[in-house]
Amino acid sequence: MPTTINTSDLTIITRELITLGGNQYDSKHTQIIPNIKEVTKRLITVPTASILSTDTNEGVEILKMTPNLLTGPYKEADVRYIRITNLDDTNFVTLQLHNDQGNVTAKKLDFGSTYFYNCDNGSGSIDTMQASSNTIVDYDATVTFNKDDATVLCNANAFIRPGSKLSGSSHFPTGSYVASINNSGTNDLGEVTSFELNTPATLTGTNIPTVFQVGLQDLDAIYAVADTENVDIEIFVASV
Repeated sequence: MPTTINTSDLTIITRELITLGGNQYDSKHTQIIPNIKEVTKRLITVPTASILSTDTNEGVEILKMTPNLLTGPYKEADVRYIRITNLDDTNFVTLQLHNDQGNVTAKKLDFGSTYFYNCDNGSGSIDTMQASSNTIVDYDATVTFNKDDATVLCNANAFIRPGSKLSGSSHFPTGSYVASINNSGTNDLGEVTSFELNTPATLTGTNIPTVFQVGLQDLDAIYAVADTENVDIEIFVASV
């Protein structure tokens, strides 16, 4: 039979209450996320180390995003709200956020504290985090373009990578991006000196100031590991 559960708005209230010197400095913010149709709330005991000897991630996986619901309960494009609360009164946990490029960033969640992961209001966890040594925006004034040629040269630059979007010049069409890397240099920094555009350049020029927009990646998974003793955490996830 058809579902009998209608969608509903999720109301999130953030409030601070404090009085200093007889004066109140309270604050309140209300966010409403519409059309929520799925929620999960879980209590998870987080161990102090990985439970699997073959697991390369320290701790346990507490949340996993998938492209569709055939491979998991959380579809990356549908998730709108994630909250993780440390219920312990002594120990912290370390959250490890993995993106879809295999990069990881870590955050300490102290006892009694809450971490909110900000999803996109339209695309969920897609393009919401950066976890690599690359800057989000890189400026390079050593770029050389040749008209009708997709091959581009530059001085050694460790922040250029496939997918970087180009802007700031008329030497290439709007929407141009780095399609592939030709030369990553001879040192350990992976510095790029030559790459291919997705489309040929429109003008010839040397030392053309160019902006490379690395952008954000998708949240792939969140792992957690406890400090010195197992820690209970609560996870709340809402999806459209």
